[in-house]
Amino acid sequence: MSTNDAGPSFSTLPVELLYQIFDYLDAPTIFLSVRSTCSRLKAIVNTYDRFNLNLSSISKPDFHIICSSIHPSNIILLTLSDDSHTPDQIELFLSLFCIRQFNQLRSLTLCAIEEDHLNNFLQHINTISLIALSFNVTKYSHRKTKRTAALISSVLMQLSLRKLHLGIEYNRIRTVNWPVQCTVQYLRMVKSIEFNEFCSILHQLSHLRTLVLGNVISIELSSLTPCRQIISLTFEDYSMEMYQLALILSLTPSLIHLKLIGNNNSFQGNQCEQLIQENLPLLNKFEFFLWQQNLTSRNRDIIEEIIEQFRTPFWLEYKRWFITCEYSVENSSEIRLYSIPVCCSYFNYEPEAIKVSCSNLPLIVSDGISTMDNVKNVFVNTRKATTAASKLQVG
Repeated sequence: MSTNDAGPSFSTLPVELLYQIFDYLDAPTIFLSVRSTCSRLKAIVNTYDRFNLNLSSISKPDFHIICSSIHPSNIILLTLSDDSHTPDQIELFLSLFCIRQFNQLRSLTLCAIEEDHLNNFLQHINTISLIALSFNVTKYSHRKTKRTAALISSVLMQLSLRKLHLGIEYNRIRTVNWPVQCTVQYLRMVKSIEFNEFCSILHQLSHLRTLVLGNVISIELSSLTPCRQIISLTFEDYSMEMYQLALILSLTPSLIHLKLIGNNNSFQGNQCEQLIQENLPLLNKFEFFLWQQNLTSRNRDIIEEIIEQFRTPFWLEYKRWFITCEYSVENSSEIRLYSIPVCCSYFNYEPEAIKVSCSNLPLIVSDGISTMDNVKNVFVNTRKATTAASKLQVG
């Protein structure tokens, strides 16, 4: 077969098809591999305007190569990080680019950022096209409290914004103005907020559908009108009493998804069943992962008593929500109570040989249930695993 009979190569594909392929590639692959192949691909990469530029785990040499080659207006998603893997990256990035040049940006993620740098971004970034904003502040400037709140309030005024993650201490959030015209549909705040702020968010953000919080504190009785726009509610540092949770849920009767993660000794299956039946008629997904302190010596009896509350028809037949309760024999004072599948993205693995576990999951359906679908990181104590394996071999 002659060379002329050969099929098209990657470098000769139509531009629009190459653009579609680039949509599935990360920026380092495009710049460090594709762009250097030939002059045609270099020119095509230079005109591609849908870059998802994630620099959160990139090496410094590659960082400089990409930043010297890419045009800011061709970036639609940008992620920067000042964590331990990429220290001082954001300051370096700001020295290389003018923030105003990122005029097509739809999503901006800033990890482990200093408050001064955050203010720089919020003040100068073009927010007209911004759909998603996420930041996590790790270093604060005490002189910037009011300024930061004012800039966040200004961003909330943008009608394009749909997703917002505020990783910032509460005294910055408490003075934020939540405009009624705000179009945010997903809001996450990692810190705990006070009850009056929680109520303000519910009643001001009419487009809000998903709310993720650390916890709600200073909860008190109120005669507020329920807000029916929220359909998903998550607490990532849950520590309320059951009556406080009941008050919160009475304000969100349209929930179809509820998730609770935290240390909580007051959580009871029978009370939770009653709470859901009275307040959440539409709830079809209930996830939780709770750590409880066991101060008695009746370890096995305690987890049997806990799981017995989840063996009613409500849990097993009507909702089909399955629960596990367990503890490690090396630390029997800490009990883990969680729904299946595990709802956390991380999981501390305990070998079966040193773990006592009880579940309401019937054996007849256990083969069809995957417990780790949501887990992205598993932590294994190798000493425990080795000891457990040795015991099994001896046995």
